[in-house]
Amino acid sequence: MIEKKNNYQDLLSLIKTTLEAQHMLQEIDILISYLYRIESGAPQAILTKYVSHDFAISLVQSLIRNGISWDDQEKTKDFLFALKKSIERLKTLKLTIAFKPDGHMVALFSSRVRADMGGQHILLDFSYDPSIMGGAILSFQGVYKNYTLKKRIADVFEQQKSKILPLIQ
Repeated sequence: MIEKKNNYQDLLSLIKTTLEAQHMLQEIDILISYLYRIESGAPQAILTKYVSHDFAISLVQSLIRNGISWDDQEKTKDFLFALKKSIERLKTLKLTIAFKPDGHMVALFSSRVRADMGGQHILLDFSYDPSIMGGAILSFQGVYKNYTLKKRIADVFEQQKSKILPLIQ
């Protein structure tokens, strides 16, 4: 098994969301299943045919950095199994927002969360709810925080109800 710590951070940096993690785990499973049935030298063809270009390039570079050759299929399998376990152990921040984030916004959210968490890689699990109007609802390891515009307006209304109601009657 691979002994070095953090030897696939470059690969983990490709995934920012739970959907991206699921996709990478599927790609790893495909590679592992093919590594059990192919002859030496064939993994290169599997990479170009069955996994995303970014993952394939980063995987090859990571294997090289870790001194692993495609021809050593056992070490490659060990590396892939270790990578898979590392992905499965990542913590998830559930984030409900009022809009559907594009790739740029996902990257910004991910960078901010990583900075706020001391560099720790955290997966984002986005959900979309336009009724919150703005802000976000965060849930992380059992802690729930509601920073939405909807809640803020409701809180202000509750505090100012006695002043507001006479004005609208």
